[in-house]
Amino acid sequence: MKVSLNAIAPILAYCASSITMTLVNRYLMKAFRDYLFFMLSIQAGACVLLIHIFKAFNLVNAKSFNLEDAKKWLPVSVLQAVMLYTGAQR
Repeated sequence: MKVSLNAIAPILAYCASSITMTLVNRYLMKAFRDYLFFMLSIQAGACVLLIHIFKAFNLVNAKSFNLEDAKKWLPVSVLQAVMLYTGAQR
């Protein structure tokens, strides 16, 4: 089976970002227990901002915002945010 670099690079980037975000979340949730929602909001906003910046410089190829897709993914996003929030409770 031939695996191209075009397939490996996104996989490694996803793994690295996932591990990094998990570690950062754990640290932030311990350091800023009283500001959990604020920290999650900042993190989500930073991700959206970075995607827009990378898209503007043609560093990533991302779909434009679509209301139908947003409606489909909203429950997943809300459940993940709730999971992160409740998992960090005392």
